Amino acid sequence: MLAQLRELHAAVPDVVRWRHWIAPVDSLGRVRLPAEARPTDNEAPELLASSCDRSLVLRRASIGTPRPVDDRGRLTLPVWLRRLVGDGNAVLVSGSVPDAATVVITPAAVLDVVVDELVGEVG
Repeated sequence: MLAQLRELHAAVPDVVRWRHWIAPVDSLGRVRLPAEARPTDNEAPELLASSCDRSLVLRRASIGTPRPVDDRGRLTLPVWLRRLVGDGNAVLVSGSVPDAATVVITPAAVLDVVVDELVGEVG
């Protein structure tokens, strides 16, 4: 894993392309999107969703199934993603920079795998 991170570090661009947040999932299976990742007032109050592996990919314009975002910025996660989140009750939300035209939501537990591997390799 450290070797993979070193390789990734060599490929890190000079410009930030993504912003990341950890967001809780409420008891109804909703996540409140960070303000930067929500549709703006002049956009339709929905994002277009598609799935990729174990992640939900949301776009402001493209193909996908419309997913409404309420006036508080809450989005109901699909059942399959809520099952993956499980007891962790948190997701990793990543938004493209500068305008979050693409938002990716995945269980926050993916970070556990990365950290576990790092700790195991460092000893």
